[in-house]
Order: sequence, then C-alpha cells, then structure tokens
Amino acid sequence: KALELLYEAPCYHGSQNIARDDIDFWTRACRGENVKYSQILNGFSATVDYPSCCMWKELAKEYPHAKVILTVRDAEKWYQSVSKTVFTHLYGSPFMNFGSWILFKFHPFWRRFAILHSLNCDIFHNDFSKENIMSTFCQWNQSVVRDCPPERLLVFDVSEGWEPLCKFLGKPVPNVPFPRINDSTSYQTRVVQTCDRVGYFMLAAALVSATISSFFLLNLFHKQI
Repeated sequence: KALELLYEAPCYHGSQNIARDDIDFWTRACRGENVKYSQILNGFSATVDYPSCCMWKELAKEYPHAKVILTVRDAEKWYQSVSKTVFTHLYGSPFMNFGSWILFKFHPFWRRFAILHSLNCDIFHNDFSKENIMSTFCQWNQSVVRDCPPERLLVFDVSEGWEPLCKFLGKPVPNVPFPRINDSTSYQTRVVQTCDRVGYFMLAAALVSATISSFFLLNLFHKQI
C-alpha cells in the first residue's frame, strides 16, 4: 500500500498472482525457464511479496534501474505470521489440512498453485521445523544484503515509517499516516478459511454418507434375518 501511495500506481503482490491466475508464469520462472517479467508486470509500479520476492535477482537484472527493498522483522514474529498463513498446511486444523488436500489434489487451479508452492518451499530442504524455517529466513535476508549492490538496496523495517523509504526512493513524504495493512495476508487468510470450510464440508458429507449407508445396511440385515 505504501508504494502505491508513493507512485500512484498499482503494486503487484501475492494475491494478484492468484486473482489474475499468473501461476503458470511464475512456475516457469521458478523452474529457471526464460521468461519476460514485463509480460505480467506492465502497468505496475512495483512488485512485492511471494512469489516475486523469490525471483528478485532475475527481476533486478531485467529492470536494471529498479531499486530493491528488503523488509525485515523479528524472526519469531515472522514465523508466527507465516505459520498462520503460508504454512497452514503444516500447522492448520484437521479440517484445514483435509480441505487444502482436497483442493490441491482435485481442483485444477489449486493443483497448479500447489506445484508453484512446492517449488519455492525447496529452500527449506523439506525441513519445516520452527528452527529451520527461522534460520532459513535469516539466511535469506543475509543473502540479499550480500548479493544486492548497496546503492540499489534499502533494508527497511516498516516501523521506521515514511522517512527512510521516501529518502531512498526520492519521493516526498506523504501527508498521511504510514499504512499498516497487509492485503496479501488478508487474502491468504481468506484462502485458509476456504480450505477450512471445504475440509469441514467434505468430512461432514462423508460422515452423513457413512451414516446413511450404515442405516440401509442395517435395515437390509434385519430384513434378511
């Protein structure tokens, strides 16, 4: 939201990947295929969030004058956030886990999303323990600082507000409070709720079906007696 206010143009983020169905594009990009990011980013002032953050080096190469903003936060707080959104398939309720399995297995759209998600989860080397996830998060931040030219990089904590961000981007400080909303997290929360409801409905339907089947089988058994 902050970048959209500064540039008065939309910013591409994770929820748009789903809303616009750009999943196949990002899957090709994550597999190392030759893609042109301008194909989906034309008209946007910036791109943030997953999955574009995974491809920051490739994006920086295609857009040599673009700047890179690395948002940082406490690793423990970040872990608590992603465990309720991105990694709900690991830590969610039984209904949520079953619902996401149903969607990822049988729904064409969500099956493609699951493939993209699995490609980017390779960074954790199939170790989704809290310790490894937090360690990987810290190592990722360190790698960005190491590999990005310092004149193109801002290491930014949103608690710092407008001043460092506007100075880095050469923009005047807006006369509005720094936004604290996260559209992507709200969208991910809705996805989680959808999976939870699908799981609840499917399990309830299975239970009703099993109950009805048992009733007819018992009736048949009594009639035979």
